[in-house]
Amino acid sequence: MKALRIGSQVYIQCSWAPPETGGPVVRYHLDLSVNDGPWQEATTTTTTEASVLCSPGDEYRARVKGWNYAGFGPHSNPSVPFVPELAPPGSPGAPIVY
Repeated sequence: MKALRIGSQVYIQCSWAPPETGGPVVRYHLDLSVNDGPWQEATTTTTTEASVLCSPGDEYRARVKGWNYAGFGPHSNPSVPFVPELAPPGSPGAPIVY
């Protein structure tokens, strides 16, 4: 996971590898646990990545499961805990005067 700021909003970005066994995945379901709380579905996607709105300073763990017309596969192992913290940007290069 990594943090991304878009305007005043902060998102965490997650990505994962598709399953190596079983049928093809139609949709993924991404669950988040915030500050060791219960798992809650955060979003669904047809790709192997997702961005979810978050609160800087909270601790997040993610897990994902695939779905196809035969049903759900098992959840992935949970991610390591992640705390989104964004530092201000570094110094830009010196201006060029024409």
